[in-house]
Amino acid sequence: MMHILYAVIAIALTCLVTFGGVSYISAEAPVRAVASRGLTSQYEALILGISAYRNENNGVAPRTIESFSGFLPNGDIPSFGTAEQGFEWSVARLDGEVPPVLCLTVDTAQSARFDSAALFAREVLRRGGGRIAVSVGAACGEGQPFDDASASPAVGVAVFTIRGF
Repeated sequence: MMHILYAVIAIALTCLVTFGGVSYISAEAPVRAVASRGLTSQYEALILGISAYRNENNGVAPRTIESFSGFLPNGDIPSFGTAEQGFEWSVARLDGEVPPVLCLTVDTAQSARFDSAALFAREVLRRGGGRIAVSVGAACGEGQPFDDASASPAVGVAVFTIRGF
């Protein structure tokens, strides 16, 4: 009787791993999910903070995150715990472009960080409905348009530039 129970458990576990995908095998899968959701919530807080700042200042866009930090929750970008390490936000005004851009700098020492940022970028593009553009490069404002085939452009750092938010 015990052997039959062991066989049933082994078959069930094999089916779970086989049909469940690699997320049951990869230890980085939860980190990717937490980080991509955290980046999305940070992005939304930044967009709301920028909008509130512009409403308060007659349409003038902020130059830095510090300039509109009073419009962010608790005066800072919301945290999502230890998974947040390796990500940094900035606002930049690029030459020849009137509205500012949001830049997400990603430390790519761990592949899960770039994968998390790529999941986030896909979500931003999906929500943007064609009016938001995301590029990925080695510096803010540089690089190629982001798509599903995009890979980390440089060893050590990747910068996602978001325009049209």
